[in-house]
Amino acid sequence: MKKIIKIVIAVVLGISLATGFGAGFGRQSTKVQAREIGNITLGTQYTGTAPSESNPDIYNFSFEVTGKLTIHFQAKNHIYINCRITDSDGKGIAGWRTERQNLETTGVVYLKKGNYNLVMATDYMGSNVSYIFSTEFTPIKDTNPELQTSNNDTKYSASDISNFLGKSICSVLTNDETTDIFKFTMPSNGSFQIQFSKCIEDLDLYLEDSYGEISYENGDIVQGNVYEFYLAKGTYYLTLYSKGNHGENNFKPSTSALTTTKLSSVKNTKKGNLTVSWKRKATADGYCVQVAT
Repeated sequence: MKKIIKIVIAVVLGISLATGFGAGFGRQSTKVQAREIGNITLGTQYTGTAPSESNPDIYNFSFEVTGKLTIHFQAKNHIYINCRITDSDGKGIAGWRTERQNLETTGVVYLKKGNYNLVMATDYMGSNVSYIFSTEFTPIKDTNPELQTSNNDTKYSASDISNFLGKSICSVLTNDETTDIFKFTMPSNGSFQIQFSKCIEDLDLYLEDSYGEISYENGDIVQGNVYEFYLAKGTYYLTLYSKGNHGENNFKPSTSALTTTKLSSVKNTKKGNLTVSWKRKATADGYCVQVAT
């Protein structure tokens, strides 16, 4: 049976957002009484009359898991309608606007578990400016779920994936962030491989050691490609970064020790040269012999 996902959502009329949300949203308005709408079923259509940008309609909603919110909205009478998503403090996360030539607009935003606002307003200084909107929510099974107050955006809060090496990981770059950082340990000198089965466009990858030195970086990650890096034993940080794109990044990290072999014999020839013999390894692409004097 298909589960019906619901958002608890209420509208507050005449309350301005915090300063910094955008033009026209910094003025504090007088206190008015909130109008409770009740439970809103995702996929159901709702209508309203948009107030001015200084006193927008604010719908409050919460998500219990990370996911993708799709918003379909339109202006009913050829007037600009602005739709925005903010966090619970009023900080802007994403926004869209209808135009006279396109009265219907669809917005997509990726959000963590937490509390948010959906804001509807118009910059038209008239009356009877009506709008229609509906929402759809698609949950995403994030391997290391983030919260608004607890995320993996820094090395100090990086998600440890040492126990996920060899397994698939789903990471979501939500619209309120540009970076996801993961921590892992190389048990010995060897190679680190990572393959993306799904990734957003313009995704950058950085590998950094515990001293803050960047070992490798790649600014052109392609879905399906395998990227391999040779690393010394130690702790490393994997950073996924995108400045303007958001969504799912599914990848599989793994490590393998360096291929080694044993010397069969070492002979010192009369001419002062060394003859070294060793057993061939089928998995080796080449060999390195180091001589100390």
